[in-house]
Amino acid sequence: MRRTNGVTDHLGNYYPNDREMCAAYGIKQTTYIKRLSRGSTKEEALTSKVRTYTVTDHQGIQYKSNRAMCKAYNIPVMTFLNRIKNGFSLQDSLTIPAGTKARRTEDHKGNVYPSIEIMCKAYDISPSTYRARRRRGWPLQKALEWKQSLKNKKMTEV
Repeated sequence: MRRTNGVTDHLGNYYPNDREMCAAYGIKQTTYIKRLSRGSTKEEALTSKVRTYTVTDHQGIQYKSNRAMCKAYNIPVMTFLNRIKNGFSLQDSLTIPAGTKARRTEDHKGNVYPSIEIMCKAYDISPSTYRARRRRGWPLQKALEWKQSLKNKKMTEV
């Protein structure tokens, strides 16, 4: 009986197709094809260990992928990748809540904050108050540190 349209591995074992041969060796067909295209022999392509990648967060915890790590921190993967691309630390990229405008900012004292929201929290003012003051041309220090009190308000009796 003559076998046609099948493939054999480096040991001479017959398989109906590449997919079944790769399944027998526990690798993906795409991995096998990629290895062959990079110059591996059939034996190397079938028997090399599949590399496993892991990523490690700022606490030393390892994850299978960026997606798994971001899921653990409840951060969208694209948010994480954009933050890393923009120079944020790994910790800031993972721990600043999603939806927070995470733009690095610096106060008048040289302190760097991962976002305007966090800087404003440090100065105990709302981000909207800060932004409004800056739009009106207030200097950075005054916009962050000026506290309005009842003494500054003129109360008039009706």
